[in-house]
Amino acid sequence: MDLLDNPFSYHHKFYPLKDYDVVKCAGEDVIRFLNGQLTNDVTLLRNDTFQGQVRLDRSGKAKAFFYLYKKQDIIYIIVDSSLKTDLIEDLDKFIIMDDISFEEIREKVVLNFHHQGKSFFGSLPCDLSFDSEVGDELYDNDFKMISLLGGEPIWGKTILSDQLVTDTVAMLDCVSLSKGCFLGQETVSKIESRRGGAYFPVVLEKLNQESLEQNSLNLNGDRIAKYIDSYGDYDVVFLKREYRVVGKELVFDNDAKRRVSYIPVWKKLDFAERAVALYEKGAELFQTNKEELAIDFMKESISLKPDFADAYESLGVIYGRNEDYGKAIELMDQLAEVDPDSVMAHTNKSLYLMKQGRIEEAEEEKAQATLKTFAMYGKEAKDKKALEKQKKQEEADLLRREQMFKQVLEIDSEDALAGYGLADIELHRNNYERAVELLEKVLESNPKYSVAYLLLGKALVKLGNDNAKDILSKGIEIASKNGDLMPANSMQEILNRLT
Repeated sequence: MDLLDNPFSYHHKFYPLKDYDVVKCAGEDVIRFLNGQLTNDVTLLRNDTFQGQVRLDRSGKAKAFFYLYKKQDIIYIIVDSSLKTDLIEDLDKFIIMDDISFEEIREKVVLNFHHQGKSFFGSLPCDLSFDSEVGDELYDNDFKMISLLGGEPIWGKTILSDQLVTDTVAMLDCVSLSKGCFLGQETVSKIESRRGGAYFPVVLEKLNQESLEQNSLNLNGDRIAKYIDSYGDYDVVFLKREYRVVGKELVFDNDAKRRVSYIPVWKKLDFAERAVALYEKGAELFQTNKEELAIDFMKESISLKPDFADAYESLGVIYGRNEDYGKAIELMDQLAEVDPDSVMAHTNKSLYLMKQGRIEEAEEEKAQATLKTFAMYGKEAKDKKALEKQKKQEEADLLRREQMFKQVLEIDSEDALAGYGLADIELHRNNYERAVELLEKVLESNPKYSVAYLLLGKALVKLGNDNAKDILSKGIEIASKNGDLMPANSMQEILNRLT
């Protein structure tokens, strides 16, 4: 599916949320009340955006998943029709002196997917509207794919009734542990402060065609996962903690071979990042002579990031090559506004003026380009001096830390933190053999120090030592059991490159 490779290819599609009901929340205490009852921070909800929410019981288990949507300062609950009655009755029990009421409304809820959408669904930009449709309707199968692979919680699939919320995909974006108390928070905080959920949804990329089902998720006789669903080349499962390492390859007992990947499959981009992605797509289209499409993508990139100098320059060049010199000159003027140091704004404009026969103006722009070039060289010299100063400061900081770690090791020669810190400094200075000596000593005294395996693996790789793979593999195993998934993922990434 094109969407997996390029989420931006979804251009004005809509999907009616057919199985959802809408409940309007009214009253002065709406935000305060809901914020005290639900998992996400309602105070951060802005107009024309929606927010995933979970209602928990006191033991941290899920009773309902739904969305809050804010439009013109009114908050709506958008909830699976099967959950609506129980959810509203449950919330109503906790209303004591609060000014809040719930009113069901009869309007169709529609998600509109397009590049400039202010909200996100399944990591893709969209707007949410009532009783309106834009573009072509999505098929149910495509919507399922967007939801599953994009990390959107789905009631009955990636978040289950009476399931600890720490084991669900809702932990990605729908639970805030810093906003204050909510029902079930104590249990959730305790689990997260330790090693996180025992199981968690991940994507398994298919490396062969052997199928996975609920009864075929054993590895060496151990049930390591719970099946959720499949889409194309991906299976979605709840996977045990020690196997949740990105890039790790698993061969199940039925010979199904899979590679672990996190949800969401594609990154959730902010406006600036989306602008860059659109620009890159436009450049790719231009290289394949699809100039009209390229222009559309460049324009959309600028609409998301009005100061995007590269997009102005590229768009101007496209118009220039098509001999539309008026538009090309206009874009070079805009480029000069967003990037006053741009040499190319004046160089290209000089060329286009020359093409129009405006010789004197072209010469003036050429002179401006020359002045900007001299200014650029001066800035580069200044930046070089600043970089040299920064390097001296960094070396002084390394010397200070080195002395501190050495003093600690004089008192306790087996202090793991000091030994690790000293090894990190030696690695930074490219003294790889000394770093290896220090890290081997650290692991002798503390064999479960997962980040030390990561640093040792890096040093051995730099030395071209064949033991690097064994050290990284052992480190991944230990880090996974400890719940230290960041160093485990980093080691798996290095190991993947080596193999």
